[in-house]
Amino acid sequence: MNPTRIASKIGSWTIVSRIAGYSRDMLMAQVLGASAVAEAFQIAFTFPNLFRSLFGEGAMNAALVPHFSALESREDKIIARQFLGDVLLLVGSLMLLITALAYIFMAEIVAVFAWGFTDPTKIQLTIDLARLCLPYLFCIIVAAIFGGILNYAGRFSVPAAAPIILNLMMISPLAASVFGLVDFSIQALAYAVVIGGIVQLSLCLVVAWRIDYLPIFRHRLMGKEIQAFGWLLLPGIISALCLQCNLIVARAFASTLPEGSIIWLFFAERLFQLPLALVGISLGVALLPTFTRAVHSGDTERADSLRNQTQRAALLLAIPAAIGLALCAELIIDVLFARGAFTAADTVQTAMALQALALGLPAYILVKILQPLFFAHHNTKTPMLIAMTMMLVNIVLAFVLMQFFAHAGLALATALAGWVQVLLLLLALARRGIASISQSMMIFGLKALLAGLIMAGCLYGARHFIPDMPAFFELLLLLGIGGSSYLVAATVLTGYKWRQMFDKKRQ
Repeated sequence: MNPTRIASKIGSWTIVSRIAGYSRDMLMAQVLGASAVAEAFQIAFTFPNLFRSLFGEGAMNAALVPHFSALESREDKIIARQFLGDVLLLVGSLMLLITALAYIFMAEIVAVFAWGFTDPTKIQLTIDLARLCLPYLFCIIVAAIFGGILNYAGRFSVPAAAPIILNLMMISPLAASVFGLVDFSIQALAYAVVIGGIVQLSLCLVVAWRIDYLPIFRHRLMGKEIQAFGWLLLPGIISALCLQCNLIVARAFASTLPEGSIIWLFFAERLFQLPLALVGISLGVALLPTFTRAVHSGDTERADSLRNQTQRAALLLAIPAAIGLALCAELIIDVLFARGAFTAADTVQTAMALQALALGLPAYILVKILQPLFFAHHNTKTPMLIAMTMMLVNIVLAFVLMQFFAHAGLALATALAGWVQVLLLLLALARRGIASISQSMMIFGLKALLAGLIMAGCLYGARHFIPDMPAFFELLLLLGIGGSSYLVAATVLTGYKWRQMFDKKRQ
């Protein structure tokens, strides 16, 4: 199946999920603003989110999907399901151990994640909320393992739609408070996180059962297979850890800056994550199983076609998204979050962080589609080493730039580090003969960039000539002007056939 068409299906569910997520964020901004309680919850939620990202996203899929695919094609489905059972037993036991240790040592963990917190009440609240959120850790990681298998089986919609559940659960106590039904309690928000994790896991289990992909547990582990899986998983975990360390370091540095810096960065990151999820993550998730099958079957022509097709789609979508976020940052934040406890000053500060992050958006989208090219060849070590380099670059840049630009400097460091990672990935792909930057791809990218500059000119001009109107309608008008100008310019300059993104038959 066409990976861009798969990505469009994933992206459709991602849009729904992000709408629910932004509804949650708008309610949080209205109820909590950039207060100390809001910062305490964000730090508390960082810990389970860290392990979800380490085990439950790219690292797990990178190790599990190629190995599961090879077992099912080389052996049979029963053997592959036995291997899945071994993985769940191993990872599930590890998560239970980590959860127990984290509960005991949560005070020390919070001291690392937010070393700038000095108020004892704020610190204790963070510790209590983090402990309440811990059960979410086990649920979401096991759900992510099943999500990888469902992606392999072609059931992309379920893993893509599952995050909607968490958002809806978190919206419930916030909405009840806004409408005056109950007094708001931050502890209720933590309980909602746990309930959301349980429901997500239940949904994935039901679908896996319906398509006969439930695990088969045995009395002993498949030693050789689990060992091979572990050697693939470990570098992926380290790679994901490096990316998460960037976020942790940014929030830890932000905890030393004026109150509100953590929240300003959080809302900017949330907006940054929308196009990253719609384009980068969707294309990466779609590319991995299809590219892996082409590699395992020895169909190099098919593999090259998939790679080129995905890279072109990524460039065409990433460039206008980055430009739109940068030029309309303050207007977007004003429409989404500027109400209740979220002040006009918060809007300006969040917009500064978003503009800095937008500079790195195309880089992070490219990372999401370059890494699967390594994973399909059972190579997770190279992306790990590159991610470690990127992490060190980010820490140094963050420390330096925050001295000049405060929280916006932390965001700018993240953006610049992303471009370093892309450059190193491209060099490594070329050195290993997996892929190289062709002249035609470079020309295509330059044409897409030129189309983006035309779009930027249209947006800049429009903002100076359109009459005063409510922010929501102004944003809609600018989206229409920017989108249509880019569509025309990109079509004329690149000759890209947009319908192929949704073409079911085109290979």
